[in-house]
Amino acid sequence: PMGFSWSFYLIQKLHEQSALRSLEVDRSMLILDGYPAPRLAGDQIAAMPYCDNVHSLSLSREACQKGKDLMCGDLQDLGFSLHEDVDATDFFQTLGGIIDGKAGVVKPTPTRAWNIILAFESLLDSPVD
Repeated sequence: PMGFSWSFYLIQKLHEQSALRSLEVDRSMLILDGYPAPRLAGDQIAAMPYCDNVHSLSLSREACQKGKDLMCGDLQDLGFSLHEDVDATDFFQTLGGIIDGKAGVVKPTPTRAWNIILAFESLLDSPVD
């Protein structure tokens, strides 16, 4: 629905490279559309770079915080200003979803879930080209 734009593509690739560099990990530790999710163990850190969102994920709160701080520092060194900074937590909302680490659940926000339900109901009522 958003379509393609070179500016988004380039900033996404820059963000991915920043995460790889700052965490000193390979691409398999990035959560990216169309790729398998990384397997976490111990204090490993994964990242979910998306446009202007910094996400650090780990089974260790300390490692997660360290990963976030490293990624934020690298982006700031590149000249980016950051906003909505949240310390490591096991429950957060992001990009239309809710991640609940204690329960081990990733689910849509209520708004996103209703939008999907209403979209399918609309499809039942009228043909789509």
